Amino acid sequence: DVNEVDLLAHFEDDSATRIIAVYVEDMGRDFFSRKFTKPVVVLKAGRSRLGQKAASLHTGAMATDYAIFKGACRQKRVIFADDFQEFFGIIKILALRGTPPGRSIAIITNGAGPGVLACDFLDSARHLEVSGDMVDLTGSATADDYLRAIDESTADIIILTFVFQDAPLAETLETLYEGLRTRNRFFVALAMGGTFPEEQMSTLASMGIPAFEEPGVAIRALNAIAMHLLRP
Repeated sequence: DVNEVDLLAHFEDDSATRIIAVYVEDMGRDFFSRKFTKPVVVLKAGRSRLGQKAASLHTGAMATDYAIFKGACRQKRVIFADDFQEFFGIIKILALRGTPPGRSIAIITNGAGPGVLACDFLDSARHLEVSGDMVDLTGSATADDYLRAIDESTADIIILTFVFQDAPLAETLETLYEGLRTRNRFFVALAMGGTFPEEQMSTLASMGIPAFEEPGVAIRALNAIAMHLLRP
């Protein structure tokens, strides 16, 4: 039979694979004896007593101490996700943007609400370092305002929060996108609400900029990447 470790070994050697992501209910010693050169993202089920019992009934998985498993993952620089949202958020960031150059993070926004929510989640993200106060450009912000704020920021990671419906920004989107394309910075975008923002998020993704509707998902994914890949 082929198991998870066999598949990990295959994809580790596969030149077309850049990221390995795996959902597991059990993982044996063979997994932790391997050395990975590619990012590996793991989502493990069966973390509670009830979950372990369900996993055992489903696949015969052996009970594994969750804290020990998570600690072993961190030692191997394997990125550990706590739920499916975080799992796919981590994959999205790594696939579109790669690994951040460092831990410092800044937020630039034209709408206070989404930016403040992002700050709330950042406050508990222990593996990210906030670089200055949130830059609130207000609803009158144009593309040039965003690009100027980006150029003034020294943060490793820049969270761009967009209320795309605000007219000054909506009317200057081509300038914004051209400016983002020419700036080699680690961008993650936040936007929410309706068809028009969804279209802009697709445009950002086509440019290699991961975009999220939920600030908490983006921040937790970045925090997990920082915890496992940016350790000293």
